[in-house]
Amino acid sequence: MVDCESSSCNRTFVNWHAANQHMDAVGHWECETCYDTFWSEEAASDHMNDYDHWLPEFECEGCYARFDTVVEMNRHMHQKSHWRNHWCGECQRGFESEANLKAHLNSSVHRKDNITCPFCKRGFVTATGVTHHLETGSCPSARSLNRDTILTEIRRRDPNHLITKKLLTHPDSSSTITATRASWNPYREPKPACQLPGS
Repeated sequence: MVDCESSSCNRTFVNWHAANQHMDAVGHWECETCYDTFWSEEAASDHMNDYDHWLPEFECEGCYARFDTVVEMNRHMHQKSHWRNHWCGECQRGFESEANLKAHLNSSVHRKDNITCPFCKRGFVTATGVTHHLETGSCPSARSLNRDTILTEIRRRDPNHLITKKLLTHPDSSSTITATRASWNPYREPKPACQLPGS
């Protein structure tokens, strides 16, 4: 449904073509700022061009404020929390995008932190949070744990490699790699000498 653009008319039409016919027939084309009426869309546009009566293009989602640029509009909506298209009713807060709203809804603000660290009993929203907490050595009750110590212990407890990959190891794992005469390449091309322009 399409409304007549005149502020003094509340008629609604099935499509834009029907609304245009009505506004042409009764002179309901209106200036966006001074509300003068015109008999055609072209006449209204000419008037708004001549007197710079075009309203700013971008309208706030939460109030009727209008802005010349998207940046200005976003700044206003961020300062006033006027994001209405992506709104959290529980927090009475708006977000710039659907992705930001989903991230907010999946955060600890809305989800229970019922997965606890087995050492310090701190609560986390996800198992990944507990894993990160332990792998980075952040647990105050298990400072010696980190990613390497956890993987070593998992491999030790999984001798048949049901959940871990069998690692390729050298029989003498304490040995170091050294270059021998066999690693020398006598056919390596020497670097070209640096030449100055004009020489």
